[in-house]
Amino acid sequence: MLTVASSSFSLVLFLHHDADAASRARLAALHGLNPSEMDEQAVADALSETGNLFCGALNRELGRVFPLVGMSTPHRLAAHCVDHLRLLRHSHVKHFR
Repeated sequence: MLTVASSSFSLVLFLHHDADAASRARLAALHGLNPSEMDEQAVADALSETGNLFCGALNRELGRVFPLVGMSTPHRLAAHCVDHLRLLRHSHVKHFR
């Protein structure tokens, strides 16, 4: 889960990834790592760093239009947390694959 917010909006991004060899290989390639040497902590760290890079880029672009934009630290959530997203009382949801 990544969040970006300003005084006029809050944006929450949920990025789902599978814990399979293909996902591990993509994360390793993004960070110049050897996938066979990545343990679960290395995968989590690479995923968090990828989220930070994504969120930082989004933050910079939104900052051109919206003042006082800030971002959070990425949070890892279990997949079953998706069942509770409606509790956020969001006004817009968009799914991408």
